[in-house]
Amino acid sequence: MPRSRTRSWTRCCSSSASPATRSRPPMLATAASGACRWGSSGFTLGTVIELVLDGYSRPRSEGESVRVRMPLVLVMAGLAVAGCGNSNPNESKPVSATSVAITTAVQATPTEHEAVKIGADSDGKDVSLAVGQGLIVTLEANPTTGYAWVVGELDQNVVKQNGSPEYQQDPNPNGMVGVGGKSVLNFVAAAPGSTKLSLEYKRAWEQGIEPAKRFTVNLTVR
Repeated sequence: MPRSRTRSWTRCCSSSASPATRSRPPMLATAASGACRWGSSGFTLGTVIELVLDGYSRPRSEGESVRVRMPLVLVMAGLAVAGCGNSNPNESKPVSATSVAITTAVQATPTEHEAVKIGADSDGKDVSLAVGQGLIVTLEANPTTGYAWVVGELDQNVVKQNGSPEYQQDPNPNGMVGVGGKSVLNFVAAAPGSTKLSLEYKRAWEQGIEPAKRFTVNLTVR
């Protein structure tokens, strides 16, 4: 019986396989570069099945049993599927874009000097700053009256205003109308030098009228 199986394999593959291939049974399949190949012969799964089916459909001599050929087809198909499901453990696998996560942490560079915070009690005083250092001025205000703090005098080449004024309303638990708050103005030292910062509390639509309040500090940037 083993001799009949070997003879059947030789006959079904004799028309397409090389002499070296016909002299030995097929080798187990391996996965290489995503394709299923048969050992060193270079056969693909489709090629092997085609060879087997071709041999199976060829005319048979007298006394040759069909039962020998059909198990051979099933065995070869099973070996091919099993071989394609196994990968070489030594084979390098490509790295997908989602398999590696690279996280870049961006940290804010701490400033050498913290911002200088001043209020109404600093009116008329001298303030020293370093280049790049911030200046925060907080003054009482009530926008419901139409008044607001605006810059009256400042050399923006030495110290420049940083953004628009912000308003912080005072606590108002009873929800009373007209409760005031504080106006916060931000500045930053731009270059060495000296300048006067003068803030005026007035209504924007009133021209030629003295401000209701003034706030002044002398700034020196080192």
